[in-house]
Amino acid sequence: MIVKTAYTNGIFSNSAELHAKASKTLAQHVNPKFFGYLASNNTMALTSCLISIGVRRKHVLLSNFTFPATLDAIILAGGIPIVCDINPDTLVIETKDVENLLNNSKYEIAAVLPTRVFGFVTDLSDLISTCNASGVEVVVDAAASLPSRSGLWDFDKNAKFEIFSLHATKVFGIGEGGLVIGDSESIEKVRQASNFGFVNDGTFQFRDGLNAKADEFTAARVLARYEDYADDVSIRREFVQIYKEVFSKIPEIRMIEEGFDAIYSYFPIIFEREDQLLDFQKIIAPFIMSRRYYFPSIKSGYSGDAEIIFEGNLENSESITKRILCLPVYVSCTDEVKIEIKTLIMNAFEKLK
Repeated sequence: MIVKTAYTNGIFSNSAELHAKASKTLAQHVNPKFFGYLASNNTMALTSCLISIGVRRKHVLLSNFTFPATLDAIILAGGIPIVCDINPDTLVIETKDVENLLNNSKYEIAAVLPTRVFGFVTDLSDLISTCNASGVEVVVDAAASLPSRSGLWDFDKNAKFEIFSLHATKVFGIGEGGLVIGDSESIEKVRQASNFGFVNDGTFQFRDGLNAKADEFTAARVLARYEDYADDVSIRREFVQIYKEVFSKIPEIRMIEEGFDAIYSYFPIIFEREDQLLDFQKIIAPFIMSRRYYFPSIKSGYSGDAEIIFEGNLENSESITKRILCLPVYVSCTDEVKIEIKTLIMNAFEKLK
């Protein structure tokens, strides 16, 4: 067992041997030129990155169409969130809105925090270029988008950090865990922030930080999971062809253009109206467990007391979040079951007419 290394060494935390190996293995998988840091979970990873940049009392832009953890990380790092609308085609934060805010002297923007939704590998180059021109860092909540093949991202042209979730609900799921990818200097700052902010100079001085370190048990699960990851993603891509075949014949449903490299944590479909979604979900509930992911929106769902700025009416994201439904993607499914799933979906839409 991989975890025996920890018992042999007698070290179970504080960036021990397995932690170093897991961080390096996943970092080189994403891009051999860059470095990684394995954190206890994705939220802590995001927070450490924002702390390392220095967002306290400064503004950080994020999408209204994302999971609460994205917002939580900004608040935990001491930033002031500005919630922005999305591009209705890509479902990612709207670059034009970001550009307008970057040119607004009213705000002191330290970072932009876009989300890669549903395991899709969206091209963020225009957003990155826009932010780079203003000297603003981009920290990507890549959540479910850990690539299945090596060298997918070229960080010379992309964000300062990409942060991946290793939560049990993700394709690379190990229970809990988060992975930060960046250059050597940036990762060292994340390492410091993740270890209570202790300065690595032999003194006991410390800066802003938190405890975001992953332990050796987390690292062992990462190394074990890595062996089968690419095969699982391939099976998922094969399975979603069922959904694509069915929904291509249903004009009331919009599928998202996601490209070959999509990981498919789920398979999202967009209805014309929310009542259609609710009726469809109710019909399939006894047979297929669906999920309204990124619902409610940040604007509609947040009821805390943090200082948050909502930019504009957020009409695109407010509409999409009410009409999008995520269907499960299976890695173990017989041909008979696949046929049954197709039949169930077609019958459900017949009942909606």
